[in-house]
Amino acid sequence: MIDRYCTLHLTLLSFFMGLTLFSCEAESAHKDLNLAKEHQVGNKKVKSILLYHEIGGFSNDSISAVLDDINSVIHTIDPHSNGYSLWQVQSDTIENYTQFIEGDWASQESYDLIHADSSFRAVLDKHLPVLNYTRSWDLYRRFEKF
Repeated sequence: MIDRYCTLHLTLLSFFMGLTLFSCEAESAHKDLNLAKEHQVGNKKVKSILLYHEIGGFSNDSISAVLDDINSVIHTIDPHSNGYSLWQVQSDTIENYTQFIEGDWASQESYDLIHADSSFRAVLDKHLPVLNYTRSWDLYRRFEKF
């Protein structure tokens, strides 16, 4: 009789411990989801576009490697922003603006935070020879998601 009582007691104790653990995990996941929503609410996604007739002086692979290094710093500042990517026009029928660098930002606040951060400024300085070419864009625009 005592063995059954102990077994039942341990079974119930295990059940309630599991339920408590599950509740804590669910609450943690709920908090993470709310933080992600808070990050997006009221903060419209932002894109920056730097258009070029042609980026000279460095290959697309070299420019992409520099952007990847910059993006690794961006992700440490704000993991919700994707940073920069290089695009090339697919068609040879377009003579103007054959390349662009896209910036993908979680919000205007994220853009401002990233661009003011000292580690971001340092990685830009590290790649100054390449960035001198990419900073001479023909047209720059920043867009906010509607």
